[in-house]
Amino acid sequence: MATQPLHLTGASALLYEPFHYGITASNDLRSYDPQKVNSLPHVHNGILDKDIDREVRVLLETIQSHGLENELAVWRTHRHFDINENEQIVTTLDAENNSLVTHVIEKETCDCVPIMWSLSKEGTWHPMQFWTGKESDTMKNRLKILEEKRDFLDEYAKTLKQMDAESSIGISIRQDDFLGAIEGYSLVEGTRENIRYQVVRNVSDEKVDEHFQRNLKKGEPGKTSITHWPCEYLRPREIKCTYLGCVICGIQGSCYSHWPEEDASATIDQFRAFHIPRFFELIKAY
Repeated sequence: MATQPLHLTGASALLYEPFHYGITASNDLRSYDPQKVNSLPHVHNGILDKDIDREVRVLLETIQSHGLENELAVWRTHRHFDINENEQIVTTLDAENNSLVTHVIEKETCDCVPIMWSLSKEGTWHPMQFWTGKESDTMKNRLKILEEKRDFLDEYAKTLKQMDAESSIGISIRQDDFLGAIEGYSLVEGTRENIRYQVVRNVSDEKVDEHFQRNLKKGEPGKTSITHWPCEYLRPREIKCTYLGCVICGIQGSCYSHWPEEDASATIDQFRAFHIPRFFELIKAY
């Protein structure tokens, strides 16, 4: 079978064997299995240390090419805790505190909308997390748009397979836009694993960088890790390089002038944490 090239911006093309993932009646993005959640890699197994920037960019380009940048984001598949057979993980918008709250509930006790999926090796999409409460109509509309984009789902799945990334990357309906991008702040997800509770809120970049520095010194950079990427991540911009210095001009800690070229993969790795908006996870023990 002839191989075909996969388009990559600023990178060498991959070669892959053509194949097909179909979306069938039994694979409608809503069929939920709690054990699939428990099979996701755990954050404490070092999975957040893996650099998947290149793969993320390819998938974001796929989202963008289908005009879905307002609805979808790339998601790093992982779990913080296990759930029971009668449970599911849901996220709610706490508008009063401008935050997203994620917790565990019993299945089918609310009108929940699936918002995050992982792809199995067999090519089946499995929902991992759900949405309930405020903005549910918005999320239902985004889900409807996704369900109608069978060609997109097929292409996204094939791209994951080509990059052998099914175990580390999934897809998510966007939630970050409910909180908004604030200058000098990043979206940060903090987790209390003992009570299976998570909160996403805007945190100052200084605090995020302090946390990253501490974990970097301990040899655990993945404990401050990006886990959600909207298409804004593809936009180059001028930024302040605070912890590594400027890899272009060599200034340590305060260069505002330079941004790596799209094909400069080494500098992209250095700078990738400073795209805006940022959606971090701060992994802490409580």
